[in-house]
Amino acid sequence: MNIPFYDSLLLSGEYEKSIINNIKIVNDTTLKHFQVSYAIYMISIANILLGKIDSAYYYLDKFVNTSFDDRVIFVDRNLDTLKHYSDRWNSLVNKVEQKFVENIGVIKDTNLAIRLFYLGIEDQKYRTILSFLRQYTEEDNYKAVTSHYALQDSCMNIINQYGVPTISMVGQFASNKFFLLIQHSEPKTQDKYYKLVKKAWKKGDFDSISYAMLTDRVLMGKKKKQIYGTQLIKRSNDKKYPNQLYLYPVKDFKNLNKRRKKIGFTETIEDWIKRQPEAFIPKEYYE
Repeated sequence: MNIPFYDSLLLSGEYEKSIINNIKIVNDTTLKHFQVSYAIYMISIANILLGKIDSAYYYLDKFVNTSFDDRVIFVDRNLDTLKHYSDRWNSLVNKVEQKFVENIGVIKDTNLAIRLFYLGIEDQKYRTILSFLRQYTEEDNYKAVTSHYALQDSCMNIINQYGVPTISMVGQFASNKFFLLIQHSEPKTQDKYYKLVKKAWKKGDFDSISYAMLTDRVLMGKKKKQIYGTQLIKRSNDKKYPNQLYLYPVKDFKNLNKRRKKIGFTETIEDWIKRQPEAFIPKEYYE
């Protein structure tokens, strides 16, 4: 999920200055689309914090109209004030949903796609979004655990009722949200439904990268070597690399990059590792 950065002026409480600065960004025709979109969001947040509800809604509406990814509005706690104005909030939510549906294309189950849209937000809420927004609290530690098991139950209920949410069923985006749900479930749950996902993938109706990542996660859960090099590991009791983040053991490491390319990855394992903070590939893998 693309999450707008809170600017330094906003974080320091200088809301009026933040608005002035971000209006300049919005009017700068040399900047990229996402930069302008983020600036619009910052203006909305600053107006909320100033108690200017009408202006906040005006810019938030502009943000939804211009953003490629507006899901942050469902998590950012600064927007809780706006939710008291139920009619206006519901109207904005309807616009977000409609925008999502219009971009899906022809699918079999729009309602399930929307359900997965929201489950995807919940999946990332405690994992990344609240921390990124600097809004994660100690209380959220308990909420995260409850959310984890609730999402796992939702994942299993969906499969039992609909089968695997494939691309033709709910669209690429929602199908990928389902993948994250099962990827973040317990190993037993992943293993239980893996064959169904593999069957959908073989039919060309499930994302190949998602399939590769789930394959590696299932193998990792069984303490077997992974195939596509998508999983890292860090253990305090690791005899050779205690408390160090490294690439989980790979079967036939010599041909790993060939398999990655064939399945659809655009990066070699070496390039991917470079983008993972503090992660490394043990030298013995090359021996």
